Parts: sequence; C-alpha cells; structure tokens
Amino acid sequence: MSRIGGVLILLGFLSTTILASDCPIIFIHGHKSEAKPYDVDEQDSIIGGWTTWYPMHPDGSLKYHTVMTRIMDSHYKGYSAGEPLNCHMNTNLQSTGGEPRKIYNFSYYHPNGNPGGVISLSKESEEKVVDSLKEKQAKSSFWQKLGFGVGYSGGLCYTGRDLMKSQSNWDPLFFMNPANYLYWLHLIEVSVSYPVNDKRRVQIGGGFGCTKIHQSEFDNWEFRMFPLFLGYELSRFRIIGRYVYVTVKDYARTSGSVPKDGKGNGYNLALEYKINKYVRLFLSLGYASFVAEEYFSDHTSEGIWDMTFNGPGISVVYVFEPKGGAK
Repeated sequence: MSRIGGVLILLGFLSTTILASDCPIIFIHGHKSEAKPYDVDEQDSIIGGWTTWYPMHPDGSLKYHTVMTRIMDSHYKGYSAGEPLNCHMNTNLQSTGGEPRKIYNFSYYHPNGNPGGVISLSKESEEKVVDSLKEKQAKSSFWQKLGFGVGYSGGLCYTGRDLMKSQSNWDPLFFMNPANYLYWLHLIEVSVSYPVNDKRRVQIGGGFGCTKIHQSEFDNWEFRMFPLFLGYELSRFRIIGRYVYVTVKDYARTSGSVPKDGKGNGYNLALEYKINKYVRLFLSLGYASFVAEEYFSDHTSEGIWDMTFNGPGISVVYVFEPKGGAK
C-alpha cells in the first residue's frame, strides 16, 4: 500500500495500542495513479479496483495483512466490518443496529477504478457523514453500553498477628519462612461496567473467595468469602473498594483438634494496573474480623480473630461486550 494518501480515523481515538472505544473507524485511502477498474488478467489474477490497495492472490486471498484486516480478523475490542466494508461516495451504509464498533474502508476511487470518492466530498457532505455516525452512537441505549467481565485474582496476603503460625518456643528465624505469616487468597469475581467517557468506567460486581490458614497442628482454618465491590477505572488504573462477608470453619480433621465455626465482616481497598488486555497487577489493603465458636466436649468457647488482606497480587480478567461494552 505504497503512496497511500493517509489513513484518517473519524470519531475514534488511536494510541500506540489502538485504544479505540465505542466509535466507528473509517480508513480513507488517497490517490494512486495506477488505479484502474476491477478486472481479471490472463493468469486469473484479480487486478484493479480494491486490489490497488489490497493486492490479492489468484484465489482471492490477500497477499499481506493491513492494520484494518488485523483489527477485523482479531475482532479487536469487539470491532467488526461494517456493511458494506468497502465504500465510495455513493455507498448507502446499512444500519448497525446501534452497535458503533464498526469499520469502513473508503477510497478515492469508485470500486470500478474511476475517480470520485470520499476525498471529493464537499465540506457539507462530510459533516453529514460525521453527524450521522455520531447520531448512531448516541442512540445506543444504556444497556448496549454495558460491559461484562469475569476474572480470577490471586493475592499473597499477610495473615495478621491473630492467625500467624503459633510458636511453642521463640524462633529467631521465624520470619525467614514466609509460610509462617503469609497465605494465598483465591478470588473469582464478575462485574458490570458502564463508560463515563473514553477513558473512565464505573464498575460494580461480586464474587467468591477462599483460602486456608494452617495456624498450628490443631488449628486449620478454612475461609469462604463473598465480596461486593465498586470500582472506578481510569485508563490503565483501577481502584476497587470491597465489602467482604466471611465464613470460617475448622473441621478438626487432626487428632486432638477442636471443631470451630464462625463468621464476620471485612473491607478491602485495591489499586490495579493493567499490563495488557487480560493481565493486571494489584496492591491490596484491608482486614476482616470474625467471631468463632470452639466446640469442646464439655463446653463451647467463643473468641474474636482478625485477619488482613494486605499484599500484592495478580489478576486475569476477560471482558466481553455483547453490544457496546467495556474496553
């Protein structure tokens, strides 16, 4: 595609990672002197027409990919080809049904190779095209703009003093073993998000978490957590506040241990950084307090324990947008 006059993106935003958001993308190709009508030569190769910009093999496949074809083939950010994809000045665009993430390909020439394409539009006509696309985007309903996500998070957290591994005798090397005071928290969450603008989103969601903390030979806590969260996303960063309902049990599987059962509440604040479309790193701060009963053979004892959610972690998130959803 040498000597392409330019690729103009209307109603979109491009960065080095092509962060287009809920807007049509229009590619406009400039003048090429060798442009000619669509035809098939003696070797049954397609020539002319759109092959001026997209050379093809005899079987009709492209000789090489372009930015436009790569976006469509990967369905990047949910984008797909408009109807029709290849357009000229007199093309009648088909309705997108309220879906703004479409791609259109305009040339300086008509499909038959004759000049008179988009670049010859008057200013008034060009404004009408822009206004029409904006209007279609604005007509997207609240529900069509929602994005839905599901993700797994794993965090390495500090137990807190109450759940730190018990020591029968003082050990100067106690903190050399992270297993004495750290635990791994598993968390699966689903979310619904709504765009404030191109870079900002608000999110709500909930999920399920679990972990085990082996405090001693006779104290083996098993936690179940049910978080509700509110998130705010700005570009690559996201801040999340969570309320966490906690249940805990010790099934006394070890000889000499005592069954335990409890519940409590907690709070968590996390700051995430998006590495790529799927992977995020985060730093978490928070705590929970729970009341648990210990069931001895001759009596029941009740106590209060604290735990923390302090530590770093990693998330793997998949976001899908059925009709104009999240980035």
